[in-house]
Amino acid sequence: MMSWIKFDGDRYMQDILWAIGIVLQRGLAMAEDVVWYVVKGDTGHCEIVSMPVEAPSPAGAWGPFASQAEAIARRVGLIRAHKCKPRSPEST
Repeated sequence: MMSWIKFDGDRYMQDILWAIGIVLQRGLAMAEDVVWYVVKGDTGHCEIVSMPVEAPSPAGAWGPFASQAEAIARRVGLIRAHKCKPRSPEST
C-alpha cells in the first residue's frame, strides 16, 4: 500500500500525484495489443481502463490511447476542463 503526502494546496496536483503513483505501481511496460481509454463513471469520476485493440470502444469514453501515460495525461486535462471530477487519494 502506498502512503500519500497530504497537501493543503492545489487539488489538481493531488490528482497528478495519484496518477503518477498508479503508473509507478503498475509499471510502464505496455502490450502492443492493448489500448487505453478514459471512461466517465456514474459518479463523475473518470477511470482509466485497458482493452484489447479489437474490442469496441466503450460508450462515453475518450480514446483510444497508445499508452497508459497518455490516458492519464488526458484524464488530468479532462479534470481541468471540469468534464471529470478529481478523486481524493484516500479513494484509491
